[in-house]
Amino acid sequence: TLTGINDYGGGSTLNAGTVMITQGQALGSGTVANNTGSVLQLNFSGNSTLANILGGTGSLVKTGGEVATLTGAGSTQGAVAVNQGTLSFTQTGTFNAASLTTEGTGTTSLAANSTLNLTGALTQKADAILNVAVGTSQPAINAGSAVLDGVLNITGFSAGAPSSASGLTSTEFTVLHTSGVISGDFSQVDLGGSASSVDYLTLAGRIVNNQDYNVGFGLTWLAGPTASNGAFTLVAPADFFNVDVILADQTVT
Repeated sequence: TLTGINDYGGGSTLNAGTVMITQGQALGSGTVANNTGSVLQLNFSGNSTLANILGGTGSLVKTGGEVATLTGAGSTQGAVAVNQGTLSFTQTGTFNAASLTTEGTGTTSLAANSTLNLTGALTQKADAILNVAVGTSQPAINAGSAVLDGVLNITGFSAGAPSSASGLTSTEFTVLHTSGVISGDFSQVDLGGSASSVDYLTLAGRIVNNQDYNVGFGLTWLAGPTASNGAFTLVAPADFFNVDVILADQTVT
């Protein structure tokens, strides 16, 4: 366990066992090589930032209730586990890892234009929280597959409602893309308190083609068996909406 501030340079190498650090300046400066068979455990005693670039295929584990912020650009790790507290990715560009699992007592946060590339699975357990800030880079997360549950919080979504059904896809932001399949779904999605102001459009998250998870506007007609309906209410004489897609029959419950 490393608890103090270290100012050595040249980087650090972890080859075996577990190294626990309790604040972000414990590993000096330079790249941290977290090699196969080793574990870097972030158990911060207070909110802190780890600025080192991380390399290797060892495991990265977040424990403790505080916020650990990662800013090292171009980092690579093996399996990443957010067991407790918050692991916040604010690096410029992509953080690469084998997988990412967020437990029910954990939170994973992605700043705008900070992306994740996972060769394996993204797993969000029940009650886990995923915070994603909308930026110009999308998808925010690339993964081999995904198992979804828990809460998705979106901030920075600013697209306006289109005037035609064919324009709905232009409002979507891709949170997650998988090369495999998505199973499960988030139990709650919050777009910063934003909601659709008209009854014929929803503002929500949805799984697309079993591979993407997008947030944006969609037709209420296609909102699924428990949420869809056929209401199209235009309040003012000047209001209009072009339904320039085919509305097939829907099954509702």
